[in-house]
Amino acid sequence: MFSYCFARKTKNKNFNFDAIWKEQKVLPDSPLLPFLLRMAEKVSNCLRSNPKQANISEWAKDGRCWVQMKENFDSDISVWTPDWFLDYVKDEYARKSDAEHDKESADLTSEINNIKFVLEYKNWKNAYEFDLKEARVLTPNQQKIIAKLSGGKFFNIRKYQADAAIEGLEALRNEGFSY
Repeated sequence: MFSYCFARKTKNKNFNFDAIWKEQKVLPDSPLLPFLLRMAEKVSNCLRSNPKQANISEWAKDGRCWVQMKENFDSDISVWTPDWFLDYVKDEYARKSDAEHDKESADLTSEINNIKFVLEYKNWKNAYEFDLKEARVLTPNQQKIIAKLSGGKFFNIRKYQADAAIEGLEALRNEGFSY
């Protein structure tokens, strides 16, 4: 998203972040430079705020430094979000109607509810075994996902996986699965 917004703002569809990494420099006229300088200043201030004046590289590895860094950045969102990025997000939000916002909200709620259902459903093993023994209606993808769910191996399920599992469960119920 960041790359996309940057390209739109700068009208440069071919902007190459990899080149910056390889060259280890940003051109002076780059619109990215002010953003990176703000970030660098914040990081520098945090690293120099070492309470024991120990070696900076040692302080940078210390968990307390990272906590302080996070607090520093969390308190100032502008460091993480260049003005042009915030402007783009605000403009995109303003362009959408209330109906579009309501639809997005409903879609997100539905997605969350589906994932929650899939993670809380206790009969995936029965569903998997029913398909193997009686139905044979699951697609290979549905079978793979339901097999993982039956073994309790999903901790971070994605929308497409939850959708496939629910579709598979519906197919099994159409074949007589009753859990």
